[in-house]
Amino acid sequence: MFVGLYLATLLLLATGTSFAEPPGEPPLLSDEDVFDPGEARMAVERGWLFLKKSQHLDGSWGGIKFNSSYGGGSTQTEGYRAGLAALCTYTLLRAGVPRKDDSVKRAFTWLKQHHELPDNSMDAAMLLLAITATATPEDKRLPTQFRSWAVKLANHLVAKRTARGWRYNRRGHPDIHGGPEDVASTQLAALALFCAHKKRVRVANRVWEDILGYTLQQQDATGPEVEITDPHKPLVKHKARARGFAYNRGAGDESDGGMTAAALATLSMVRYAITLGGKRPERWTGRPDAEALRAAYLDGLAWLTINWTPYDNPDKGTLNRYNGHWLWMLACAMDLGRIRHIGKHNWYRHMGRQILNRQYADGSWDLGNKPQAESLDTCFAVLFLTRASKGLTK
Repeated sequence: MFVGLYLATLLLLATGTSFAEPPGEPPLLSDEDVFDPGEARMAVERGWLFLKKSQHLDGSWGGIKFNSSYGGGSTQTEGYRAGLAALCTYTLLRAGVPRKDDSVKRAFTWLKQHHELPDNSMDAAMLLLAITATATPEDKRLPTQFRSWAVKLANHLVAKRTARGWRYNRRGHPDIHGGPEDVASTQLAALALFCAHKKRVRVANRVWEDILGYTLQQQDATGPEVEITDPHKPLVKHKARARGFAYNRGAGDESDGGMTAAALATLSMVRYAITLGGKRPERWTGRPDAEALRAAYLDGLAWLTINWTPYDNPDKGTLNRYNGHWLWMLACAMDLGRIRHIGKHNWYRHMGRQILNRQYADGSWDLGNKPQAESLDTCFAVLFLTRASKGLTK
């Protein structure tokens, strides 16, 4: 949100902390080209070893650094220490690191002592996400020692939403530009609540309905007509309008790839929660707005089809491109929707090759994400390669 036990017996890990020179731009792969799964397993192991090496002695990973333009500030600041620690912990667990591993235990100890109920929605959502990863995909419930904490966090997170969704709500940093909600924050909260829902920590249906309503309002009103292949029926074609989703329409934002992928992931999660995991499909297909929901989803896929890129966040400006977030969100949307291709592109093969070509000698990644942190893009890359979101469909 992600994500498969990956073990490799061979390690090629450089000593020291200096980065290698960034690799050049790799060529776009054809659908016939595929990378060796062993290469991905090795990259994942090097990635989580980097995360363990970069963990602080107290169990944290530092904070996320914001450039001067982010949120209207004039100086660089650092925040979301709990959120970053939770994301790193979530990544380790989804990559197959055991719950009883020392790094995982130290992280949860630090989070429990200092951020049991974080004061902002981003930290709270990431922490709930990490706690849900203490259970395996096959477990129906969370481990006993984490369940009550998860219940408190879910209620705490719901209490932090505004009318229908969330913004990051960092202390001393009011989110007022464009209104009190945005697609990225709302998707992250939805992902955490969705993962909790699958482990029987659930919130009221009205929360999911509000998430749905807000997300749909961030979609383009219209777009060019595009013929797309049904994502699950290769012989079926649909006429769609390529309509993407924006971060915050109230702020005048335009659609981009990361937000469109995040919105599609949200639609899949809302459908799952409302239909009780598909046990009550009529709660979706029998709605008065069922056809509009179907069109919104297909139109979002059409937007991704005509704006496809295997690495750069489509239609995002040169500032704060969030390539790492785009890659993770695309994987979330496609895995939650059980979709293998965007148009003619096998998204996992194309994007996976791009990610593998960009790993540094020390096991880390820098995918051009701003705001940034030493471990942030490494988490996004590992979550993508391990198909963390695919495990959430079980």
